[in-house]
Amino acid sequence: CFDPKHTFLLERQEDHPVGIWGEEGRRSIVLRYEPNSYLRMFHTLLVARITSFGTGSKFLKRYLTDPKPAMPPHLVQQIRMFSSPTVFDNWYPHFTLLNPYAGEEAMQVASHVARLFEEYKQHVVKTVCLLIQSHDEESWQIYREFDR
Repeated sequence: CFDPKHTFLLERQEDHPVGIWGEEGRRSIVLRYEPNSYLRMFHTLLVARITSFGTGSKFLKRYLTDPKPAMPPHLVQQIRMFSSPTVFDNWYPHFTLLNPYAGEEAMQVASHVARLFEEYKQHVVKTVCLLIQSHDEESWQIYREFDR
């Protein structure tokens, strides 16, 4: 459905190119990118169409066993309807570099990583992979790769 002349593009987030996510002792250090409008449309279409084929998520299980009343209503709806609070405008494309990172110098590592990867400002997405996970604790596997 997407015109191949319209490139799916990731552009480096200049204001926060490196993210430090997670909890103390179990952080992830990631390179953060912003999708162009074509890639964001593709993401939205996939979320809307594919989620019904899933069996839930850790986000959904955690919410159902321990609902947090302070969670914003739109995140609750995203978890209930799409099994994730990281969809639509909460989707942050990234490349995970360190996971977990348990060191105490996360800010210094992030600064160093930002300098190392400074030249990687754009990535053209040439293929998209469908990943599957047979069981919760198993690694994800590429089921099929689709050319753009």
